[in-house]
Amino acid sequence: MPVAIAPTGKYVASQDLYKLLVTEIKSGERLPPLQDHELLWSAGFLPNGKYLLAGGSGKVSLWNVTNQQKVY
Repeated sequence: MPVAIAPTGKYVASQDLYKLLVTEIKSGERLPPLQDHELLWSAGFLPNGKYLLAGGSGKVSLWNVTNQQKVY
């Protein structure tokens, strides 16, 4: 199960099969799940903490965490 902490210390992300669960660390507030179509094996934040990469089954997805939009 992948778990990633943003370099900024603002968010932590964990995997739940086909979705990523992102929580704001300070408030404990969980953002809406980032739903994908692949089983996710790994995840990591980019250095600015705004974007999250997740991958599995030979595919990589890039998410904008702040607006919960899949970029690629």
